[in-house]
Amino acid sequence: ASAVPDRLAGWGMAAGAALVATALLWPAPARDRLRGAAAAACRAVGEVAGAAGAGTPRDRAHGELANLATAATTVLRSAELRRETRGAHARSDHPRTSDRWRRRIVHSGDGVVLVDGPPPSHRPDDDPGREASGR
Repeated sequence: ASAVPDRLAGWGMAAGAALVATALLWPAPARDRLRGAAAAACRAVGEVAGAAGAGTPRDRAHGELANLATAATTVLRSAELRRETRGAHARSDHPRTSDRWRRRIVHSGDGVVLVDGPPPSHRPDDDPGREASGR
């Protein structure tokens, strides 16, 4: 009698045990290392914004704090929405640039709007309300 079938059965049992051990003991991969940090940043900015309150600022420092909290909230929301890496906005879970995200993210009191296309030019020559300087 050949020992090959016994060996194959042993290998099969060892492979099955290895798969079960791997599934049970291997640590789950982190979904996104930055998600936890971004959530902590959102909570911290929310606390600052809550402490600053809404309405007319009491003084210049209070107004600046409220403006910084608003700007930080806008940046964090935009970073969460954008599913790509573009310029200084780098995401480890989306490391490439995507033409689908060649758009602007506009925040207003009513929410967030995604506007297609590149941003408008800010060159003075392109401003129809400004007269050409002749340069």
